[in-house]
Amino acid sequence: MENRGICRKINNIWETLQDEESKILMDARLRYSITRDRYQFYKAVDGLIKKWHCSELDLFLKRNNGKGIIIWGCGFDGRETKRVLDICNCPLSYFCDSDSSKVGTKVDGVLVISVEELMEKYADYSVIIGSGKYKDEINEILLSHNFPKDNILYPSYGHLQAVSEKCQYFDVFEPGNRELFIDAGAYDGGTIQDFIQWTGGKYDKVIALEPLSDMCGCIENMCKEKSWHDICVKEVAAWDKEEKLFFTEERSGSKIEEEGEIVVKGMDIDSIAAEERVTFIKMDIEGSELKALEGAKYVIQKYRPKLAISLYHKFEDIVELPAYILELVPEYKFYIRHYRSDVCETVLYAVI
Repeated sequence: MENRGICRKINNIWETLQDEESKILMDARLRYSITRDRYQFYKAVDGLIKKWHCSELDLFLKRNNGKGIIIWGCGFDGRETKRVLDICNCPLSYFCDSDSSKVGTKVDGVLVISVEELMEKYADYSVIIGSGKYKDEINEILLSHNFPKDNILYPSYGHLQAVSEKCQYFDVFEPGNRELFIDAGAYDGGTIQDFIQWTGGKYDKVIALEPLSDMCGCIENMCKEKSWHDICVKEVAAWDKEEKLFFTEERSGSKIEEEGEIVVKGMDIDSIAAEERVTFIKMDIEGSELKALEGAKYVIQKYRPKLAISLYHKFEDIVELPAYILELVPEYKFYIRHYRSDVCETVLYAVI
């Protein structure tokens, strides 16, 4: 019975998908949720996205003068970094690794050299650190062997990440004349900036929902600096009701967790905006999307806004989120788009 119910949901979602790209991504995410094989997912994405951009890599290539590029680390982070080089059309010369069992072998078609070889034979190459766990240690070793600082790429995260050149959350819809935008998971205001650019500055109001006080301050300062109008910043997490929540703050994605050390206020969009003529809701809230959608039931059913909902934080999201949206408003039509070189940043768009 349960399997039949899931199949029915998938069929209903499939019928609402509006183009081939959406169907390919739906199929790829379904397969990934079952197999956990990210490389099969990449094959699907690579057939869809032709232009990638990695600002860290671009800056590195402009400043370094090495004869070639070596990634130090050929585990998960190293292979993900190689993928970024590949899709950005940047050739890799070698991997380097301290694990002697890997030296002399090939990883993804690239020869692995030892640390000793790197120091003795390839000191005039540039090195990208491909290990989040050991990146400080690797960086210190390179600097101690007089590698030029400009020839070392120390990634902000565990590995390099590339993004699609399309503007996430705003590349499917055309703006209306009087947009009222709810940004659930506003973070540092970057999405608000994209929204204002998308509308050409012609909008009615933005309601920014962000549970972290320092980020709220960041958004408010940005509003003053850029003279943005009608931006309402609320220090709350989008949720299904008003409730005290425990929150874990992480650079890669702060989220609600029972063991979180930060206490934040959760609040439902229906209580915040029931009397507002909402035209567009965006949600990127690290796995709380279903709860937040449940808390926006009245607003969604009454105003039928455009929706841009993150679809990757939980494996079940690919089915449960669009299925719930269709329960609320069966007339919604869906698009799915993907924006990053790894398995993150898949967005579900819903429109009447």
